[in-house]
Amino acid sequence: MRCKRKMNDGYTYGFGRPKYDTGVTSTPAEPAQTSTPLKYKIGSVVNFTGSVHYVSANAASGSGCVPGKVKITAVYASGKHPYHVIAEAGSGSTAYGWVDADKMSPIEEIKVGDTVIFKGGPHYASSNAAESTGSPNPGTATVTMIAKGAKHPYHVIHTDKQSAVYGWVDAALVEKVQ
Repeated sequence: MRCKRKMNDGYTYGFGRPKYDTGVTSTPAEPAQTSTPLKYKIGSVVNFTGSVHYVSANAASGSGCVPGKVKITAVYASGKHPYHVIAEAGSGSTAYGWVDADKMSPIEEIKVGDTVIFKGGPHYASSNAAESTGSPNPGTATVTMIAKGAKHPYHVIHTDKQSAVYGWVDAALVEKVQ
């Protein structure tokens, strides 16, 4: 005969309480927090200072790569190498894989008045121009204006005789002098 009996916190339908069910409940233990909170999030662009990247977050050995500006594409907080990164175009980095957290540093934001290294390449008459007005050599420059969200966000003027840059340039073509 089927019966309806109250068991623990719900109802069980069947032929009575199983012999192995003592009716005692226990609360599960809280999982131990072994990983430290991570500093960067997916989508962050940071400076990778290491020289090794790994094929997985817990890999024992990795292969060599060139440091530079990278974008974080995945995070695995409990891994030995918690950040998956891909090198930013034009940064010179060859990183593509999982990297160590202590090999990451924030990129300092460029502000008006900062001295930057212009890497050489096209400069433009306006921040959203389609055609360049020339392609000067690399050299140091000063940031005179910033147009956030524009194709060519930094207006720079050369500060040495190496370069003749005077115009709007792409973000990938400038790097803040430390």
